[in-house]
This record gives sequence, C-alpha cells and structure tokens, in this order.
Amino acid sequence: MKNRLPVLAVMLALAAPLASKAQRDNPHRIPTNLPGVTAYAPPPAGFDPVKATDEELADWGFPPRPDQTLFPEEYANWVRVRKALKTRIIPHLVQTSIVHGLLQSAADPESVENGTLKSLNWSGYADVNDATKYGSASFTDIGTTISVPPARQAFKACDGTWDYAWSSVAIDGYKTTEIAQAGVEFDAFCSGGSTTTYYSPFYEWFPNGQVRVTNLPILPGENYFMAVHIESATTMNVEIGNLTQGIFFGVDVTAPAGTMTVGNSAEWITERPGGSDSETVLDNFGANAYWSATAVTANGSLSHPGSSSVKEVTMQDRKGKNIAVPTHLGSSAFVVKEEGSAY
Repeated sequence: MKNRLPVLAVMLALAAPLASKAQRDNPHRIPTNLPGVTAYAPPPAGFDPVKATDEELADWGFPPRPDQTLFPEEYANWVRVRKALKTRIIPHLVQTSIVHGLLQSAADPESVENGTLKSLNWSGYADVNDATKYGSASFTDIGTTISVPPARQAFKACDGTWDYAWSSVAIDGYKTTEIAQAGVEFDAFCSGGSTTTYYSPFYEWFPNGQVRVTNLPILPGENYFMAVHIESATTMNVEIGNLTQGIFFGVDVTAPAGTMTVGNSAEWITERPGGSDSETVLDNFGANAYWSATAVTANGSLSHPGSSSVKEVTMQDRKGKNIAVPTHLGSSAFVVKEEGSAY
C-alpha cells in the first residue's frame, strides 16, 4: 500500500495556490521560443534554495521542500538535487513529430503474467489508481534520478537506420488517452561501419509530439534529474537537470487543446517509440539505472517502485521475447537491463 503523508498533503495543498498565483503574476517567468511554454529565469547570484523561504522558492519556480523531520529521506534528496543544480538556463526547445504515446500492451492491458505486465514499448514500474478525473486522488508529482546510458546500435546490426531508447517519468498513459512526461533519449545509428549517437533531454504532453531541449548538455554516464509536477488538469511544470554539470531548467507547459490530466497512473519507464511498429528497434543501451524514484498524489499518498500497488512492466518484442527487464535495487531504486533489440 502507498504510505499516507497527511502533512505533505497539507504542504502541497498550501503550496499549490501560491504556485498558481506566481504563475499569473510572477515577473521571473519568461516566454520561451515555443508558444504556450514559459520558463523561469535564473535566480540572483547568491540565491540558496535550501535557505530560501517557501514564498521565495515559489517565486523562483522551485518545488517546495519536504519536512525534514517527518520525511528525512525525501528532504535529503531534495537538498542533494538543489545543491547540485547551480546554473539555471532558459531552454531552447524544438518541437518534433516524434511521439512517445501510451502503453502498448503485449496482451490484455489488465492481464499480468507472473506478476508482470508485458508491454511492447515500456519497461519499468507503474502505479495505478482508480481516479476518473483530476482531483484529490490524482498523481500530481513524479521524479527520479538516472545515469544516462550509452547508446549503441542493436546487437550485430549496422543497417542504416536509427535505433531508439528513452528514459522518463510520466503521469497517465497507462489507461488514459494522454500522458505527461519528461526524460532523456539516447539513440544510435550505424551505416557502413560508421556510427553516430544522439542524446537529448525532452518532455512530451501526448497527443503532442516530443519537445527536445538543445542547450542542456548531456553525455553518457552523467547523472540526470527529471520531474513532472501537474499544477492543474491543463498545466504541468517540468524540471530537468544535469546533476553532473550542475545545469538545469524549469518550464510550465499548457496541455494540448482538448487534453486534460486524469492522474490515474504514474510511471518510471524505459521506452522505445512506436511499440507496435515493427520498424522500430530498441537500441543496445545495456542498463538504465534509476534511484530516488517517487510519486505523490494530491491527497499526500507517497509511491515508489517498491510499493505494493506498483506493477512491474517488462518490454517484449512482437514475438513475445523479453527485450528490456526491470529489477529492483531497493524501494526507490531499480535498473532496466536491455536483453535484446529484436523487432
């Protein structure tokens, strides 16, 4: 069962109106190069989010701090992230036609084999509740830290096509028609013995396509923080940061027209695009490690990959062969291991 966090629920309830007002009136929010997306400006020299007041944190677009006494593990992780991310940038955003999309089940969406859901495009962990519309039971926050894996072409292949893999946190997409997510991609290309790799942070609010961030540095082996906060049914905040280099950004994103968050699932997942598309291949990334993985509902329920309500998700190819398998390393840590790149 999820752990009940009544004080955190109150904290989030108090912080949400403050953040909403800051969104409307805050002079620190500035336009980006994409319509409907605003960023938070870098705070002044000497600004210390660990020592800042709650109002100052909200004004500058930082998430509220957990209570140090009641939630020491979450507080320690918040401090670690805040101390590591020293330089905020205004992101340069590129809208793409690449679509992550929803869970593609390899069987009946509600069938679980040996306690594990089989999927054509996801591998990791997903928590699911019974919310039917955005409200107190909805997931509102999810985050994790990962180590960026190396991108390599599929095993024994150099076929002149791109192979893809993404690591992300997401809200919805398990049993909804929309999904809000943020993460990093690590792709590989090989032709005639010549290889190319591509790495990029991204966010997506499906049914819109993926948005790449071109000016946040990313290299394999670096540690990355990623988080999604749903501020309303039609607004989300994304924060992504390179913990190794100390550089990050925060943006507020408006939902696609006609789209509203439900908040009935939260996922920490490694993906491949177009799960039912036989032309899409998962690249050979080896292992994708996650830690400090948590999610919170509006009424203060804390979830992590080790929660009893969480479903394990294994990625399969179209022939039913496992190609990416998650393994717990602790209640909030796990690794997704790539076991094959077959179609």
